Amino acid sequence: LPHFLKISAQYEAFKRERNLIDFDDMLVRTLEILEREPEILKALQDRFTYLQVDEAQDTSRVQLEIIQRICLPRNNLLMVADD
Repeated sequence: LPHFLKISAQYEAFKRERNLIDFDDMLVRTLEILEREPEILKALQDRFTYLQVDEAQDTSRVQLEIIQRICLPRNNLLMVADD
């Protein structure tokens, strides 16, 4: 665990110093934008009448929160997943 914490801190510092983001950062920032900017969320909700998610068993909690916000208020969502 101490090695992980050190490596993780170095990785975050490396990204910050170089103004980089990774996939997790993209997801978290997307959710933050949707929470902070209701007009952007509304534009996405209006644009997409139906949403389909394939490989839903691999959906993370953050991804699910993004999907749930975008599919409102219609809730026309189809998620395909393996058992």
